[in-house]
Amino acid sequence: MEQIYIESDGIRLNGEVHLPAGDAPHPTVILCHGLLSCLREFQDLGDRLARAGFASVAFNFRGCGDSGGTRGYESKPGRVRDVQAVVDYVKSRSEFDTEKIFAIGHSMGGQTLIATNGSAKDIKAFVIVASPFSIKAEVGLFERIGYAIAYYLSRPLDALRGRPTYIPNRIAYHDMVSDPQLARELAAQNVIQRHLPLINYPTLMAFDVLGEAAEAKTPALFILCKKDRLVKESHFLRLYEIYAGEKRMLSFEDSGHSIFADKEKIPATDAAVEYLRSRLAN
Repeated sequence: MEQIYIESDGIRLNGEVHLPAGDAPHPTVILCHGLLSCLREFQDLGDRLARAGFASVAFNFRGCGDSGGTRGYESKPGRVRDVQAVVDYVKSRSEFDTEKIFAIGHSMGGQTLIATNGSAKDIKAFVIVASPFSIKAEVGLFERIGYAIAYYLSRPLDALRGRPTYIPNRIAYHDMVSDPQLARELAAQNVIQRHLPLINYPTLMAFDVLGEAAEAKTPALFILCKKDRLVKESHFLRLYEIYAGEKRMLSFEDSGHSIFADKEKIPATDAAVEYLRSRLAN
């Protein structure tokens, strides 16, 4: 495994590269993590992809993990530009086959891939895992009201102090995986950020990809996690239904939101690899 750094809008993104054995260039998979998460949510997926013959580039979006930027600040434009920066990085290295670039996006990472809407056209196929069509749709009405009130009350304080106000992140590790032991292991790794900035309110509430999905052209495999506590199944299915690109869907019965860290990570990885291999000749 190789530690890497990529510049995006002058912000340093940190990441990891896994290379398979054999002669380069290799087909390459970009791994895009979810909201307030980091590349560690993919656990050993990079190693598993390498054993299957794929290189991979996992990275932390701006404000996440060890990357630069305002801690926890998420926006659709910023995430889309980060993906493009990683694509440009992949195209700059001889180890990667620039004609065979793919991407796996988990949760908001999948939303982000759809949001590229062809701007990252070098990506030949997506694997979209447990992704909502809208962040706002996954937040209850009273929670949204409380979030909005806290946001507007925090603005004068933020201006006075010159830094954002943070509130606790309501997502718990047992919401991410169905296995309690695996939840404890994720907690020990600090996979998700425990606080989020209130300045996120307008950008998160506007993070919706139905429009881009309706115009999508990139082929995609959608992976539904039946024990997902964070994204409603009906919302995932709506995104799949609207997605205009060539598509197929697989369902996993015994995994929560973060399937690559849950009990069915091996069959999920096998399914993703099989799908990406099917796209190699296209």
